[in-house]
Amino acid sequence: MSARRRILIVVASLTGGGAERVAVTWADSLSLLGHDVAVLTDTCCPITFRPSASVKVFPLDFPDRTPRKGVRCLLKALRSRVHVFRRLSRLMRTERPDVVIDIGHFYSAEVLAASRLHGVKALQTDHNACTRPEGLSFHTCMRKFVFARFYDAITVLTEVDRQEMVRRGVRKAEVLHNPLSLVPCAFSGLRSKTVLAVGRLDAWYVKGFDVLLSAWRYVSCLHSDWRLRIIGNGSAESLSLLQEMCRESLNTVDFVPFTADIDIEYRRAEIFVLSSRCEGWGLVATEAMSQGCAAVVCDYDGRQAEYARDGVNSLICPTDDAAALAQRIDRLINDECLRKRLGGNATRSFDRLAPDVVGRRLEKIICRLCSD
Repeated sequence: MSARRRILIVVASLTGGGAERVAVTWADSLSLLGHDVAVLTDTCCPITFRPSASVKVFPLDFPDRTPRKGVRCLLKALRSRVHVFRRLSRLMRTERPDVVIDIGHFYSAEVLAASRLHGVKALQTDHNACTRPEGLSFHTCMRKFVFARFYDAITVLTEVDRQEMVRRGVRKAEVLHNPLSLVPCAFSGLRSKTVLAVGRLDAWYVKGFDVLLSAWRYVSCLHSDWRLRIIGNGSAESLSLLQEMCRESLNTVDFVPFTADIDIEYRRAEIFVLSSRCEGWGLVATEAMSQGCAAVVCDYDGRQAEYARDGVNSLICPTDDAAALAQRIDRLINDECLRKRLGGNATRSFDRLAPDVVGRRLEKIICRLCSD
């Protein structure tokens, strides 16, 4: 066992989302490896993923949540940032962590400033793609490629993103795949005629739900006994917009709020679709595949190809192509043997993503930082 370390994980919230699930999985894995782990997060938001009892959870305790507009809104945002920095500094004085891990660089500037002030090693973990089809905003570039240079270590999800970081001048980046929080489950024939998709409704464009619904209009005409089930939280406006997109096939589409028991949904569905235009990894895809779903995965510049193999454990599809997506869904619906083969292979594809395996990889990074 490595030397016992004190580790502080900073994550904006523990409500839904892939990065939040990863934060909890990392915290539990590092705790099981014998380290003292604490999480700093916004506990006023509903907690979807709760760490084990051995992990300390500290609240951010934002002083004011009253929505305002204009200059007052800007002042409130600035006040919140100062509060995060002060809360971090106080925790670093009392808990004396060896390493602070910034999840998703939401508070990257605050984590960096507090860690430098208190002499704590800082690890930034990026859980999004380092490119976008439409390009990156100035603010995002600052957080991803400028602040990153001042961290002691950086992790990204794929080799594609590591190469992009190097191209941008961040040479210390290394690949750390997202862990799989679910135990792989053998394929079962007791599944409903359901095509499943999971993601935040407010991010429908990034998640490609408009592309999926366009493809479904064609598929539902051929297979009226099948249903499309989209699971995710979102505003009433986003839900209404998506329902309007599938008006012609609305009677075969279900929109369901996110559930903490998402593994049950995976085991009930025959097919899972990752329709994203731009996905850094696709945690829900690996989860669904691990539970025996036959998956159609839209690959963004080779990122999803790091775990999805076309014709072996999934069918790979180009992004933003409704016709190609419809063709692959139709192929799986028509071929039960192919569904079972892909689903069975998928459950045996993710040994390297087991929480203990990824946890030990993260532990090595932390121990290396502490020994530098």
